[in-house]
Amino acid sequence: MRYYDQELNSLGVGAGQQFFLVRIFENQGINVYDLAKCGHYDKATATRAIHKLEEFGLIRREADPADGRVCRLYTTEKARPIVNSIYAAVRKWNDILTQGMSEEEVVLAERLMELMAKNAYEFTKDNQGGKTV
Repeated sequence: MRYYDQELNSLGVGAGQQFFLVRIFENQGINVYDLAKCGHYDKATATRAIHKLEEFGLIRREADPADGRVCRLYTTEKARPIVNSIYAAVRKWNDILTQGMSEEEVVLAERLMELMAKNAYEFTKDNQGGKTV
């Protein structure tokens, strides 16, 4: 998080908003509920990030024509260079983390990280509500 805060600071987007901005960019028209769900965030966290991105003029909301209660999220043209910078920062961080690794080791590390993330998610999902987390 500190790396992304440093890399993205000059863009006005913190590590907390970059996930949301990229997901909206990649899924134009996504709603708040699905956005929160894809990152395993609660709706309140997603809503706070969306408000900040909206304040910066990086996203816009539109009412869903089929259901006016649902807001669809879209990035603005102002977001494109920032998203490209986020992608570059991710590539740079991945290069830093995998420096000195063979291609096979990189693939293995990615698989292991995915498995550990899945295990962590399953544990916290199953242990919510005051139990050990």
